[in-house]
Amino acid sequence: MPARSTRGPEPLPPFDSNSSLIASLLHKLSDLRKFRAGGPDATAAGKDKAAYEALAAAALLVHLTAKWALDHQRGLATSGLRPTVGQEGGSSSHDSHKHERAGAYELSPVEGRHYLLNLLLTMGTRLGVPEDVIEAVEALDFGQVLPPLDPGPNGDRLGLTTRRARLAAIAYVEYEYEKTGIKKERIWADVAKAFATNRESMKDWRAELRKTIGKDQVNELLRRARLAGKEYCSHNSDSEFDYVVREMHEETYGTRALQQAAEVHRRRGQ
Repeated sequence: MPARSTRGPEPLPPFDSNSSLIASLLHKLSDLRKFRAGGPDATAAGKDKAAYEALAAAALLVHLTAKWALDHQRGLATSGLRPTVGQEGGSSSHDSHKHERAGAYELSPVEGRHYLLNLLLTMGTRLGVPEDVIEAVEALDFGQVLPPLDPGPNGDRLGLTTRRARLAAIAYVEYEYEKTGIKKERIWADVAKAFATNRESMKDWRAELRKTIGKDQVNELLRRARLAGKEYCSHNSDSEFDYVVREMHEETYGTRALQQAAEVHRRRGQ
Protein backbone atom coordinates (compact mmCIF):
# COMPACT_ATOMS: atom_id res chain seq x y z
CA MET A 1 0.00 0.00 0.00
CA PRO A 2 1.57 3.31 -1.04
CA ALA A 3 2.45 5.73 1.68
CA ARG A 4 0.07 8.65 2.20
CA SER A 5 1.39 11.90 0.76
CA THR A 6 2.41 14.49 3.34
CA ARG A 7 2.19 17.38 0.92
CA GLY A 8 -0.38 20.06 1.59
CA PRO A 9 -2.96 21.31 -0.91
CA GLU A 10 -1.72 22.65 -4.22
CA PRO A 11 -1.20 26.40 -4.02
CA LEU A 12 -3.65 28.58 -5.89
CA PRO A 13 -2.34 30.10 -9.10
CA PRO A 14 -1.41 33.74 -8.45
CA PHE A 15 -4.49 35.91 -9.03
CA ASP A 16 -5.61 33.47 -11.72
CA SER A 17 -9.04 35.00 -12.38
CA ASN A 18 -7.69 38.54 -12.69
CA SER A 19 -4.17 37.93 -13.99
CA SER A 20 -4.80 39.36 -17.47
CA LEU A 21 -6.38 42.49 -16.01
CA ILE A 22 -3.52 42.87 -13.53
CA ALA A 23 -1.03 42.53 -16.36
CA SER A 24 -2.85 45.16 -18.41
CA LEU A 25 -2.92 47.56 -15.44
CA LEU A 26 0.80 47.11 -14.86
CA HIS A 27 1.42 47.71 -18.56
CA LYS A 28 -0.70 50.86 -18.44
CA LEU A 29 1.14 52.17 -15.38
CA SER A 30 4.46 51.46 -17.06
CA ASP A 31 3.36 53.31 -20.18
CA LEU A 32 2.09 56.31 -18.19
CA ARG A 33 5.52 56.77 -16.60
CA LYS A 34 6.53 58.71 -19.71
CA PHE A 35 4.71 61.67 -18.16
CA ARG A 36 7.21 61.87 -15.28
CA ALA A 37 9.25 65.05 -15.26
CA GLY A 38 12.86 64.40 -16.20
CA GLY A 39 12.21 61.10 -17.93
CA PRO A 40 13.68 60.45 -21.41
CA ASP A 41 10.20 60.60 -23.00
CA ALA A 42 8.77 63.22 -20.62
CA THR A 43 5.83 65.22 -21.93
CA ALA A 44 3.66 67.76 -20.13
CA ALA A 45 0.74 67.71 -22.55
CA GLY A 46 -2.12 65.74 -20.98
CA LYS A 47 -0.22 65.23 -17.72
CA ASP A 48 -3.21 65.92 -15.46
CA LYS A 49 -5.33 63.34 -17.28
CA ALA A 50 -2.44 60.86 -17.24
CA ALA A 51 -1.88 61.35 -13.50
CA TYR A 52 -5.57 60.71 -12.84
CA GLU A 53 -5.52 57.55 -14.97
CA ALA A 54 -2.34 56.29 -13.27
CA LEU A 55 -3.77 56.69 -9.77
CA ALA A 56 -7.10 55.15 -10.82
CA ALA A 57 -5.23 52.16 -12.29
CA ALA A 58 -3.10 51.84 -9.14
CA ALA A 59 -6.22 51.91 -6.97
CA LEU A 60 -7.86 49.18 -9.07
CA LEU A 61 -4.66 47.17 -8.81
CA VAL A 62 -4.82 47.38 -5.01
CA HIS A 63 -8.48 46.37 -5.12
CA LEU A 64 -7.74 43.32 -7.29
CA THR A 65 -4.70 42.14 -5.35
CA ALA A 66 -5.52 43.10 -1.75
CA LYS A 67 -9.29 43.42 -1.49
CA TRP A 68 -9.24 41.01 1.44
CA ALA A 69 -6.96 43.45 3.29
CA LEU A 70 -9.27 46.37 2.50
CA ASP A 71 -12.21 44.33 3.77
CA HIS A 72 -10.25 43.58 6.95
CA GLN A 73 -9.75 47.30 7.55
CA ARG A 74 -13.44 47.95 6.86
CA GLY A 75 -14.30 45.20 9.34
CA LEU A 76 -12.06 46.73 11.99
CA ALA A 77 -13.82 50.04 11.37
CA THR A 78 -17.22 48.51 12.17
CA SER A 79 -15.88 47.74 15.65
CA GLY A 80 -14.08 51.07 16.06
CA LEU A 81 -10.71 49.31 15.88
CA ARG A 82 -7.48 50.47 14.28
CA PRO A 83 -4.85 48.37 12.51
CA THR A 84 -2.15 46.96 14.75
CA VAL A 85 1.20 45.36 14.06
CA GLY A 86 2.14 42.55 16.45
CA GLN A 87 5.64 42.09 17.82
CA GLU A 88 7.88 39.81 15.82
CA GLY A 89 6.84 36.26 16.49
CA GLY A 90 3.76 37.45 18.35
CA SER A 91 0.16 37.86 17.29
CA SER A 92 -2.24 40.76 17.06
CA SER A 93 -5.53 40.87 18.96
CA HIS A 94 -7.15 41.53 15.56
CA ASP A 95 -6.04 38.23 14.04
CA SER A 96 -9.47 37.03 13.02
CA HIS A 97 -11.30 36.34 9.77
CA LYS A 98 -14.44 37.88 11.27
CA HIS A 99 -13.18 41.39 10.49
CA GLU A 100 -12.66 40.59 6.83
CA ARG A 101 -16.15 39.10 6.62
CA ALA A 102 -17.65 42.11 8.42
CA GLY A 103 -16.01 44.37 5.85
CA ALA A 104 -18.54 43.26 3.26
CA TYR A 105 -21.32 45.19 4.99
CA GLU A 106 -22.29 48.81 4.40
CA LEU A 107 -20.65 51.31 6.75
CA SER A 108 -22.32 54.02 8.78
CA PRO A 109 -20.90 57.57 8.49
CA VAL A 110 -18.79 57.10 11.64
CA GLU A 111 -17.61 53.67 10.50
CA GLY A 112 -16.75 55.18 7.13
CA ARG A 113 -14.55 57.75 8.87
CA HIS A 114 -12.86 54.99 10.88
CA TYR A 115 -12.24 53.09 7.64
CA LEU A 116 -10.65 56.19 6.13
CA LEU A 117 -8.41 56.48 9.19
CA ASN A 118 -7.40 52.82 8.91
CA LEU A 119 -6.42 53.35 5.28
CA LEU A 120 -4.44 56.45 6.20
CA LEU A 121 -2.66 54.62 9.02
CA THR A 122 -1.62 51.78 6.70
CA MET A 123 -1.10 53.58 3.38
CA GLY A 124 -1.16 57.32 4.08
CA THR A 125 2.52 58.08 4.53
CA ARG A 126 3.40 55.90 1.53
CA LEU A 127 0.98 57.97 -0.54
CA GLY A 128 2.49 61.22 0.67
CA VAL A 129 -0.43 62.24 2.91
CA PRO A 130 0.92 64.73 5.49
CA GLU A 131 1.09 63.27 8.99
CA ASP A 132 -0.80 66.23 10.46
CA VAL A 133 -3.76 65.42 8.19
CA ILE A 134 -3.78 61.81 9.39
CA GLU A 135 -3.62 63.02 13.00
CA ALA A 136 -6.48 65.44 12.34
CA VAL A 137 -8.73 62.61 11.10
CA GLU A 138 -7.87 60.56 14.21
CA ALA A 139 -8.48 63.56 16.50
CA LEU A 140 -12.13 63.68 15.39
CA ASP A 141 -12.74 60.60 17.56
CA PHE A 142 -11.77 62.75 20.53
CA GLY A 143 -14.01 65.64 19.58
CA GLN A 144 -11.04 67.73 18.49
CA VAL A 145 -10.90 69.57 15.17
CA LEU A 146 -7.30 70.26 14.25
CA PRO A 147 -6.20 72.92 11.71
CA PRO A 148 -6.05 70.65 8.62
CA LEU A 149 -9.79 69.96 8.98
CA ASP A 150 -10.85 73.30 10.46
CA PRO A 151 -12.45 75.68 7.90
CA GLY A 152 -11.59 78.63 10.17
CA PRO A 153 -13.69 81.67 11.04
CA ASN A 154 -14.42 82.45 7.38
CA GLY A 155 -16.17 79.17 6.66
CA ASP A 156 -18.38 78.89 3.61
CA ARG A 157 -22.02 79.75 4.39
CA LEU A 158 -23.47 77.44 1.77
CA GLY A 159 -21.03 74.55 2.14
CA LEU A 160 -20.22 71.72 -0.23
CA THR A 161 -23.42 69.71 0.33
CA THR A 162 -25.70 72.55 -0.77
CA ARG A 163 -23.54 73.34 -3.76
CA ARG A 164 -23.55 69.73 -4.89
CA ALA A 165 -27.34 69.68 -4.59
CA ARG A 166 -27.49 72.72 -6.88
CA LEU A 167 -25.06 71.11 -9.29
CA ALA A 168 -27.29 68.02 -9.39
CA ALA A 169 -30.21 70.30 -10.31
CA ILE A 170 -28.31 71.82 -13.24
CA ALA A 171 -27.17 68.35 -14.35
CA TYR A 172 -30.82 67.24 -14.28
CA VAL A 173 -31.76 70.08 -16.65
CA GLU A 174 -29.01 69.11 -19.12
CA TYR A 175 -29.89 65.42 -18.86
CA GLU A 176 -33.64 65.89 -19.32
CA TYR A 177 -33.14 68.23 -22.25
CA GLU A 178 -31.02 65.66 -24.11
CA LYS A 179 -33.36 62.85 -23.11
CA THR A 180 -36.70 64.45 -23.93
CA GLY A 181 -36.08 67.57 -26.01
CA ILE A 182 -38.35 69.57 -23.72
CA LYS A 183 -37.49 73.27 -23.54
CA LYS A 184 -35.08 74.03 -20.72
CA GLU A 185 -37.29 76.72 -19.20
CA ARG A 186 -40.00 74.13 -18.63
CA ILE A 187 -37.47 71.76 -17.04
CA TRP A 188 -36.19 74.59 -14.84
CA ALA A 189 -39.78 75.15 -13.68
CA ASP A 190 -39.88 71.53 -12.47
CA VAL A 191 -36.56 72.07 -10.67
CA ALA A 192 -37.85 75.23 -8.99
CA LYS A 193 -40.92 73.34 -7.78
CA ALA A 194 -38.82 70.48 -6.38
CA PHE A 195 -36.45 72.92 -4.65
CA ALA A 196 -39.36 75.06 -3.37
CA THR A 197 -37.84 78.18 -4.89
CA ASN A 198 -38.20 80.30 -8.03
CA ARG A 199 -36.34 80.49 -11.33
CA GLU A 200 -34.96 83.94 -10.57
CA SER A 201 -33.11 82.69 -7.48
CA MET A 202 -31.44 79.93 -9.51
CA LYS A 203 -30.21 82.00 -12.45
CA ASP A 204 -26.70 82.50 -11.02
CA TRP A 205 -26.16 78.93 -9.79
CA ARG A 206 -24.12 77.78 -12.77
CA ALA A 207 -21.68 80.73 -12.70
CA GLU A 208 -21.34 80.55 -8.90
CA LEU A 209 -20.62 76.82 -8.96
CA ARG A 210 -17.99 77.24 -11.67
CA LYS A 211 -16.30 79.80 -9.46
CA THR A 212 -16.41 77.82 -6.20
CA ILE A 213 -16.30 74.13 -7.21
CA GLY A 214 -14.25 74.74 -10.34
CA LYS A 215 -15.07 75.36 -13.98
CA ASP A 216 -13.50 72.12 -15.22
CA GLN A 217 -15.32 69.95 -12.65
CA VAL A 218 -18.70 71.57 -13.35
CA ASN A 219 -18.28 71.42 -17.12
CA GLU A 220 -17.23 67.76 -16.98
CA LEU A 221 -20.24 66.75 -14.88
CA LEU A 222 -22.64 68.57 -17.21
CA ARG A 223 -20.94 66.95 -20.21
CA ARG A 224 -21.51 63.52 -18.66
CA ALA A 225 -25.14 64.41 -17.90
CA ARG A 226 -25.77 65.40 -21.54
CA LEU A 227 -24.08 62.21 -22.73
CA ALA A 228 -26.22 60.14 -20.34
CA GLY A 229 -29.37 61.77 -21.75
CA LYS A 230 -28.34 60.79 -25.28
CA GLU A 231 -27.44 57.26 -24.18
CA TYR A 232 -30.83 56.89 -22.47
CA CYS A 233 -32.47 57.52 -25.84
CA SER A 234 -30.18 55.16 -27.74
CA HIS A 235 -30.67 52.29 -25.28
CA ASN A 236 -34.36 52.01 -26.03
CA SER A 237 -34.88 48.27 -26.47
CA ASP A 238 -36.48 45.91 -23.98
CA SER A 239 -33.20 44.08 -23.37
CA GLU A 240 -31.93 43.71 -19.82
CA PHE A 241 -28.74 45.57 -20.69
CA ASP A 242 -30.59 48.61 -22.06
CA TYR A 243 -32.88 48.58 -19.03
CA VAL A 244 -29.87 48.62 -16.69
CA VAL A 245 -28.27 51.51 -18.63
CA ARG A 246 -31.47 53.57 -18.43
CA GLU A 247 -31.90 52.85 -14.73
CA MET A 248 -28.28 53.77 -14.02
CA HIS A 249 -28.65 57.13 -15.77
CA GLU A 250 -31.97 57.85 -14.07
CA GLU A 251 -30.44 57.11 -10.69
CA THR A 252 -27.47 59.38 -11.40
CA TYR A 253 -29.05 62.31 -13.23
CA GLY A 254 -32.82 61.78 -13.45
CA THR A 255 -35.87 62.49 -11.32
CA ARG A 256 -34.66 60.40 -8.38
CA ALA A 257 -31.36 62.28 -8.28
CA LEU A 258 -33.23 65.60 -8.46
CA GLN A 259 -35.54 64.63 -5.59
CA GLN A 260 -32.61 63.59 -3.40
CA ALA A 261 -30.79 66.84 -4.16
CA ALA A 262 -33.91 68.89 -3.41
CA GLU A 263 -34.33 67.14 -0.07
CA VAL A 264 -30.73 67.93 0.87
CA HIS A 265 -31.22 71.55 -0.18
CA ARG A 266 -34.37 71.91 1.93
CA ARG A 267 -32.73 70.31 4.97
CA ARG A 268 -29.93 72.84 4.72
CA GLY A 269 -32.56 75.58 4.88
CA GLN A 270 -31.69 77.07 1.49
